[in-house]
Amino acid sequence: MENSNPDLVMMDIMLEGSMDGVEVASRIHEKKGIPVIFLSAYSDNETLQRAKVTEPFGYLIKPYKERELQTNIEVSLYRHRMEQRVKEHERWLDLLLKSISEEVITVGLDGSVTSMSPAAEEMMGWSENTALGHELQEIMQLEETSKYPVVPDLIDQALDGENVECLTDEDPVLISRDGHRIMIDAAAAPILNEQEEITGAVLTIRNVSSRKKAEMELAEARNLLTNLLTPREKEILSMIVNGLTTKEIAYDLEISPRTVEA
Repeated sequence: MENSNPDLVMMDIMLEGSMDGVEVASRIHEKKGIPVIFLSAYSDNETLQRAKVTEPFGYLIKPYKERELQTNIEVSLYRHRMEQRVKEHERWLDLLLKSISEEVITVGLDGSVTSMSPAAEEMMGWSENTALGHELQEIMQLEETSKYPVVPDLIDQALDGENVECLTDEDPVLISRDGHRIMIDAAAAPILNEQEEITGAVLTIRNVSSRKKAEMELAEARNLLTNLLTPREKEILSMIVNGLTTKEIAYDLEISPRTVEA
């Protein structure tokens, strides 16, 4: 078995040597992941429980019919292909999530965390392994600056099948695990399976602290500039903002273009 990779192994529980079929099947399952069908004359509960631990794809009691064996082989091979496909898809999704630069968290139907992107781990101050199974509100602490429960509302609406953006006019402030305040924007969407059934929700979070800081600095600069201007200068500035040309402003205010430019 070390140098071979069969599609399926049919294992008799009673083998000659120091190991029986259950032990051999357990090693095959751990090292190769190859599906195993047990063939045995034993059907006692102890033997069945030992075999069950190895996650066999079938268990046939001797004597068995050829058709029964054929059916078990076909079903086992099909099941193994489907499981491999699911595992490959899960690996792909995990790799995709870890490569995303945005802060992404997924939750199950009960609202507990099922995965986090590395960016979300860094923002929250929680590792994915630590956060798994916790309620989202436990790891995503927000300042209560709004009367609306932002996170629960987003998740609830997503689990109801809606794609939703942040529900408040003010950007919520996240308190990370190490106490940092981060202004965020958030959106949520449902996660659907192949049957279009909702299986959870995905929350996308963006750090908007830098943008908000720049907006506030710009607003302060505008206020300062406005306070320094004369009424006539404010009027001219307003007309410029509205798209009027120098000649149009000069004509409307009955002043020279040079005065406008000054």
